[in-house]
Amino acid sequence: MPTHRPDIKKLLGKDVKEVPMSCQRVMAAADPGKMFWIGPDAAATLSKEEKQQYTLAHQIIEHLAIQAPLAHKSGHPGGPLSAFTFCYWINKFRNPAVDQPLRMSAGHLSVLAYGLQYLFGRDRGNAHLQSPQNIIHAFRTPDGLPGHIEAGVGDIPFGTGPLGKGVSNALGAAFGLQYQKKPGIVDVMLADGDSQEGQVQEAFRLA
Repeated sequence: MPTHRPDIKKLLGKDVKEVPMSCQRVMAAADPGKMFWIGPDAAATLSKEEKQQYTLAHQIIEHLAIQAPLAHKSGHPGGPLSAFTFCYWINKFRNPAVDQPLRMSAGHLSVLAYGLQYLFGRDRGNAHLQSPQNIIHAFRTPDGLPGHIEAGVGDIPFGTGPLGKGVSNALGAAFGLQYQKKPGIVDVMLADGDSQEGQVQEAFRLA
């Protein structure tokens, strides 16, 4: 695994079999902006308790991601399974007193969103979120949990709506905090489908 971000200049002019032409064009035209590289040197050592907590949480989400769609013959297990680790640690280390709840721009991550509400005790009295079995039973039912993420379920701050909406929503929340001179971090989980939408790039440029 690379220990640092590659030098863009060294990737330009390469054979297209090594570096695709589309990638070279983007790198040549784009403003590099502010970049962060997370590699082995940035790794942190987890305590035994943190490892146990993560393993148990992962097992619960694996169970939910498979069983909820199977129970109702509808839903998407792939997204929740692949996005769990990132979303778990974002939630684990956020400060709920000042940081915004994690926004998920992809509606297909609904099982993960509901599972995280349960894992971190943020159900806000919603009985559907108070146990894994309740989540499975209520998933994608008319009076239960929506198939796509909606605002007001636990502490979920907004509904996913059309593709790409999450980044715009997070940007608005960040602008609001800045305008009010309030502290806090605003996170958003962007999926591959969102990246195809124009409003995502417009939001990035505004940011």
